[in-house]
Amino acid sequence: MRSKIVAATAACLFGLASSPAFAVGADAPPAKDDPRDKVVCKTKPQTGSRLRAKTCHTVGQWEAIAEEMRRTAQEMNGPAIEIRRN
Repeated sequence: MRSKIVAATAACLFGLASSPAFAVGADAPPAKDDPRDKVVCKTKPQTGSRLRAKTCHTVGQWEAIAEEMRRTAQEMNGPAIEIRRN
């Protein structure tokens, strides 16, 4: 039974390796580095510990997190109230 699993796995891996979808040709365009895809790690203190927590996300993900936090803070504060004086 084990030899059948090993043989099937090897056949799948050999089939993927020879697949043209994974082949890199001369016609492939050069990969463009997007600055939003750069991974940035930040550390922040943990409550109740002397150690710091490390969190890694891409620049785009950090921007989305900041936007979501800003939106949540605005929702918590409620709508702006205008005071009119006559």
